[in-house]
Amino acid sequence: MVSIEDVTEALENTRVTISGVSFAGKSLKLDSENDGNFIYLDVQFLGNALVTAGARLTELDLSDNAFGPIGVEGLASLLRSSSCYGLEELRLNNNGLGIGGGKLLAKALLDCYECSKSEGKPLALKVFIAGRNRLENDGAKALAEVFNTIGTLEEIAMPQNDGALELIAALANKSQLKALVLDGNNFGSDGKEAVRKKMMEIGKLNALGSLNDDESADSEDEEDTEEEQYQDDDGDDSEEIETKNESLEDEKIILLQNNSHNQSRDDVEIFGNLSLNEKTVVVADFLNKPNADNFIALGPNVSSLLLSEAEKSNENQLEKLTEMLMKVGSLNVAIKGEENIQSVLKCTELLFEELVKRSQNSDSLSIMNNFLLVYLGFIKSEDKKFKPTWNIDGCLIALHNVVKKNYMPESTKNTLKVFIQKEVTNSKDHLDLKKSILLDLK
Repeated sequence: MVSIEDVTEALENTRVTISGVSFAGKSLKLDSENDGNFIYLDVQFLGNALVTAGARLTELDLSDNAFGPIGVEGLASLLRSSSCYGLEELRLNNNGLGIGGGKLLAKALLDCYECSKSEGKPLALKVFIAGRNRLENDGAKALAEVFNTIGTLEEIAMPQNDGALELIAALANKSQLKALVLDGNNFGSDGKEAVRKKMMEIGKLNALGSLNDDESADSEDEEDTEEEQYQDDDGDDSEEIETKNESLEDEKIILLQNNSHNQSRDDVEIFGNLSLNEKTVVVADFLNKPNADNFIALGPNVSSLLLSEAEKSNENQLEKLTEMLMKVGSLNVAIKGEENIQSVLKCTELLFEELVKRSQNSDSLSIMNNFLLVYLGFIKSEDKKFKPTWNIDGCLIALHNVVKKNYMPESTKNTLKVFIQKEVTNSKDHLDLKKSILLDLK
C-alpha cells in the first residue's frame, strides 16, 4: 500500500523527460457536493507528481472525467508549470467544465504562454479538444482569447458546448488550422450560416467540419455505460503506471485509476513497475534552459562541471562565468528542498570566487564589475540591447550571500554600494534585498 507521496517520490527519483500523460475516463467524477475536495486533490496530486518528477509534457489527456470547475483549479498549477511549456496536445473532452471552468482554463493557458514565452519558447499548442463541457458563450469567449494568442493551433474540437460562435474571430491568424469541429452547439440555421460565412471570410472554410446540431447517436448509451462504471463498486481501486519505450521523444506514461473515494487515499495501490527512461542532462542543457530540474540533474559535481565548461569557452571567460553565476543564482527563488537550496548557494560562492580570482590574475576587476552591473540590470550594456532573462531576486540572494566573503574585492564592494544605493533611491524593485545587501556592504 502506498500513498500519492510514494508516487511522487518514485517519479522524482527517476529523472526523465515525460512526453505524454493519459488519464482519460478513470473516474475522476464529482458525484456529490462533498466530493469536491477529493476531485481537486486527485488532479492536484497528479500535477504535483509530474512537476516534481521534472516531466516535460507534449500531450495531456484528461477526457471523460467529470471533475467540473473545481478540477480545473487543481489542474491550473500543472498547466502553469514548466512541465507544460512544451505542450502540443490538450484533451479535456466531457469534463463538465462549465462557464467557470472554461474561464479558469483559459487563464491558466494564457499564464503558461506568457511564462514559457519569457523563457524564450512560447507555448505552441497544436491540438485542443474540449467537447461536451457546457462552456456556453462566456466560456467560449474566454478560450477565444487563448486561440487568438497561440498561433500554432492545427486542430480545435469543441462540440456540444451550447455556444462557440465567439471562437471564429480568433481563428483569423491561424495559418496552420486544419480542422475545426463545432457540432452540437445549437447554432440554428442562421448561426450555421454565420459560422460558414465567417470561416469563408478568414479563408478557413475547408477546415470547418459539419455543423450538425444533434449529439452523436451513441452519446446517451455512452453516458449510461459511464454511470454504470462509476456505480460499480466491485472493481479494485487501482492506479497503474506503464511506460512505452519506443523512443525518448515518443515516450508516454499512462496513469489508470478507478477510485470511487469510498476508501481512504492510503488504500490506493500501484501495480506494475515504474520503468522510466533516464535522460542524461549535460551542462549545455542547463545553460540553454537554466531551471531547477536541470541543475539538480547535473549532480553533486555541478560546480566543477560549470567551471570546466567556462574553461572550454571561446568567449570572454569573465563574461561566461558571470552569466553562469546569474543563471545559477536565479534558482534561489525556484528550487525546493534545503539540500538543493544549499547546493545553489555553494555553487554561486564557488563561481564567484573563481570569477574574482581570474579577474585579479588578468588585472580585469573593472571589467568584472561592469559585467556584474550589466547582468544584474543596474546599467545598460554598450549596445543597449541586452536585458537580463533570469530572475533578479534569485541573483540578489546569491550576491547577498557572497558580499561578506573575504575574497570580495574592495573595488567591487564600493562599485556595488554606489549603484545599489542609486537603485534603492530610484527604484522600488527588489527593494528589501537591495537594502539588505547595502547593510552588508557598509
